[in-house]
Amino acid sequence: MLSRIRYYVGLRSNGQTGIHDREVFKSHTEASTKTHSQYFTVIGPFRTKDAALMMSEPGAQFTDVSHAERVSKRKKRLDRKRLYK
Repeated sequence: MLSRIRYYVGLRSNGQTGIHDREVFKSHTEASTKTHSQYFTVIGPFRTKDAALMMSEPGAQFTDVSHAERVSKRKKRLDRKRLYK
Protein backbone atom coordinates (compact mmCIF):
# COMPACT_ATOMS: atom_id res chain seq x y z
CA MET A 1 0.00 0.00 0.00
CA LEU A 2 1.41 3.37 -1.02
CA SER A 3 1.29 6.18 1.46
CA ARG A 4 -0.19 9.50 0.51
CA ILE A 5 2.04 12.04 -1.22
CA ARG A 6 2.91 14.98 1.00
CA TYR A 7 4.50 18.25 0.02
CA TYR A 8 7.51 19.77 1.76
CA VAL A 9 9.61 22.90 1.46
CA GLY A 10 13.35 22.34 1.53
CA LEU A 11 15.81 25.14 2.26
CA ARG A 12 19.07 24.94 0.38
CA SER A 13 22.03 27.16 1.17
CA ASN A 14 23.22 29.41 -1.62
CA GLY A 15 26.87 29.76 -0.63
CA GLN A 16 27.66 32.88 -2.63
CA THR A 17 24.91 35.24 -1.50
CA GLY A 18 24.00 33.70 1.84
CA ILE A 19 20.35 33.66 0.77
CA HIS A 20 18.50 30.40 1.27
CA ASP A 21 16.76 28.95 -1.78
CA ARG A 22 13.34 27.45 -1.02
CA GLU A 23 12.17 24.53 -3.09
CA VAL A 24 8.88 22.60 -3.01
CA PHE A 25 9.18 18.83 -3.33
CA LYS A 26 6.91 15.85 -2.74
CA SER A 27 7.63 12.63 -0.93
CA HIS A 28 5.80 9.37 -0.18
CA THR A 29 7.69 9.03 3.10
CA GLU A 30 8.31 11.48 5.91
CA ALA A 31 11.02 13.88 4.77
CA SER A 32 13.83 15.12 6.97
CA THR A 33 17.36 16.40 6.54
CA LYS A 34 18.55 12.80 6.93
CA THR A 35 16.39 11.48 4.07
CA HIS A 36 16.89 14.56 1.87
CA SER A 37 20.46 15.61 2.61
CA GLN A 38 20.54 18.28 -0.12
CA TYR A 39 18.49 20.51 2.23
CA PHE A 40 19.68 21.90 5.54
CA THR A 41 16.06 22.39 6.71
CA VAL A 42 12.81 20.69 5.70
CA ILE A 43 9.43 22.28 6.47
CA GLY A 44 6.27 20.21 6.33
CA PRO A 45 4.39 18.06 5.62
CA PHE A 46 1.78 20.14 3.81
CA ARG A 47 -1.58 18.70 2.82
CA THR A 48 -1.82 20.89 -0.29
CA LYS A 49 0.67 21.98 -2.90
CA ASP A 50 -0.77 25.52 -2.81
CA ALA A 51 0.18 25.95 0.85
CA ALA A 52 3.70 24.65 0.20
CA LEU A 53 4.08 27.07 -2.72
CA MET A 54 2.93 29.97 -0.53
CA MET A 55 5.44 28.99 2.16
CA SER A 56 8.25 28.82 -0.42
CA GLU A 57 7.70 32.40 -1.63
CA PRO A 58 10.40 34.87 -0.61
CA GLY A 59 9.28 36.90 2.39
CA ALA A 60 6.56 34.44 3.44
CA GLN A 61 5.79 34.99 7.12
CA PHE A 62 3.76 32.03 8.34
CA THR A 63 4.01 30.84 11.92
CA ASP A 64 3.65 27.16 11.02
CA VAL A 65 2.36 24.71 8.41
CA SER A 66 -1.28 24.94 9.54
CA HIS A 67 -1.15 28.74 9.22
CA ALA A 68 -0.04 28.39 5.57
CA GLU A 69 -2.81 25.82 4.98
CA ARG A 70 -5.48 28.17 6.43
CA VAL A 71 -4.31 31.15 4.39
CA SER A 72 -4.15 29.03 1.24
CA LYS A 73 -7.68 27.75 1.81
CA ARG A 74 -8.98 31.28 2.47
CA LYS A 75 -7.28 32.61 -0.67
CA LYS A 76 -8.77 29.83 -2.78
CA ARG A 77 -12.24 30.55 -1.40
CA LEU A 78 -11.91 34.30 -2.10
CA ASP A 79 -10.68 33.63 -5.63
CA ARG A 80 -13.72 31.41 -6.24
CA LYS A 81 -16.08 34.12 -4.97
CA ARG A 82 -14.52 36.69 -7.29
CA LEU A 83 -14.82 34.30 -10.22
CA TYR A 84 -18.59 33.85 -9.77
CA LYS A 85 -19.51 37.49 -9.10
